This record gives sequence, structure tokens and C-alpha cells, in this order.
Amino acid sequence: EKVQKEVKEKEEVKEEVKETVVKDEVKEKEEVREEEKEKEEVKKEEVNEKEEVKEKEEMKEKVKDKVEEEKEKEEVKVKEKSEEKEKEEVKKEEVNEKEEYWV
Repeated sequence: EKVQKEVKEKEEVKEEVKETVVKDEVKEKEEVREEEKEKEEVKKEEVNEKEEVKEKEEMKEKVKDKVEEEKEKEEVKVKEKSEEKEKEEVKKEEVNEKEEYWV
């Protein structure tokens, strides 16, 4: 009877140890899963940040291009006005020359 009791106690201890090992394994797997989730989140955040930076750079480039385009348009306008003024001056000179000729 004493031997049976000892055997039973040893079996119970073995079961407890087995359960504890299983619990520890489950806990460890859960921790690994959590770490993987966190890594994925960090990766997603990094990708999002890179996308945001890329979008900002593209926007800067668009704005820069637009400003350059506007600057070129303004230069063309100024050039056209200058050419118009020259034409006007030439016309005035021609008129003056004709008037002088007739006088």
C-alpha cells in the first residue's frame, strides 16, 4: 500500500511537471507570436513612413516644377512685352522719320 501511494504520488508529480512544461511551451509560443506581430507592425510603420516621405518628395518636386513653369511663363511674357515695346519704338521712329521727311 505504501509503495502504491508513492507510485501514485510520483505519477501525480510527473503529470504536474508535464502540465507545467506544456503551459510553458504554450506561453513561449504565444510570446513568439506576439513578437512576430510587433515586428510586422514595425515593418508596416516603416513602409508607411517611407511612403509618406516618398509622397512628400513627389509633392515637393511637383511644386518645384510648377514654380519653374510659372517662372518660364513670366519670362516669356516679359520677353513678349519687351519685343512689343521695341516694335512700338521702331514704329515711332519710322513715323518720326516720315514726318521729318515731309517737313
